Amino acid sequence: MQLHGSEWRQKEDGGHDGRPAKLAAPYNLWIVNRTVKHTNTLSVKWFEHLARLAIFIIYFWFGLLKILNLSPATPLASALVNHTIGMQYFTVSFKILAVYECVLAVLFLIPALTWPSTALLVVHLVIVTSPLVLVGNVAWIHPLVPTLEGQYIIKDVAILALAVGIIAYREMSPRQAALTLANRRDRVQS
Repeated sequence: MQLHGSEWRQKEDGGHDGRPAKLAAPYNLWIVNRTVKHTNTLSVKWFEHLARLAIFIIYFWFGLLKILNLSPATPLASALVNHTIGMQYFTVSFKILAVYECVLAVLFLIPALTWPSTALLVVHLVIVTSPLVLVGNVAWIHPLVPTLEGQYIIKDVAILALAVGIIAYREMSPRQAALTLANRRDRVQS
């Protein structure tokens, strides 16, 4: 029996004969399950490409801003350099960091260089998160209340998680990744 237009609503409400609807719930569940399955398939198919592109955009863009002397992170970097190696080295170290970020961005686009890229990313993150400890007056308003610059640094945890996700994805075949997602979805639904 096919239902059209408002007949679905009547069936959900119990229809004309007062009996409860039996078709709407399974249909709605089918739509949800199909959407979840399709989303999982697309996630597995596109994760690595989108993750690499996201890391490329962030690192290349921010590195380019530093090269062009347009970076809003300049005061934070200046405070860090002044506290550690001295302001006389600021320009050189800031430009080196900028080129490092741009090179790192390009390396992340090359799947064969995932492990070296991730190692370089970790080195970068150690350097750029150090202001949270070394120049706390710039990174924190109060304990556990970061400034805008502090928030800018803390979001790098997400970039690290993305890089780890790329490694995990590369270690599994796409088929294994799809099965892992399907098993996880089945466990959650039960």
